[in-house]
Amino acid sequence: MRVGGEFLSRLFHALARLTSEFVQCLANPMYLHELFMQGILEQEEMLNYFKYLEYWRAPEYVRFIVSVTLAQEPKPRLMRRYPTCLVYLTLVQQELFRSRLGDPTFVQDLVRQGQKHHETW
Repeated sequence: MRVGGEFLSRLFHALARLTSEFVQCLANPMYLHELFMQGILEQEEMLNYFKYLEYWRAPEYVRFIVSVTLAQEPKPRLMRRYPTCLVYLTLVQQELFRSRLGDPTFVQDLVRQGQKHHETW
């Protein structure tokens, strides 16, 4: 059976979108806490996957994960935000950080820090 170019193109775009969504989910400390609680962050396959995802830092990929929002006040304008998920992609590859994700107080501190950070944008 021969697979057409259009099918492969659609498949590639679907996989890229799913991977992009996963990388962006890493910006949510509560999501990281859940991955920790399920034991996923200690699986060697997942740690290798995090290393693989480093390609999202390249300019040709990072442009897809920079969030763009429309600010309404004081006047409508577009705002670009640094993809925090890449910071967490770095941190989640560190054993100490992963172990701290089991501490609900630590996770809540990360959430608060993220909220404060985004208030200044």
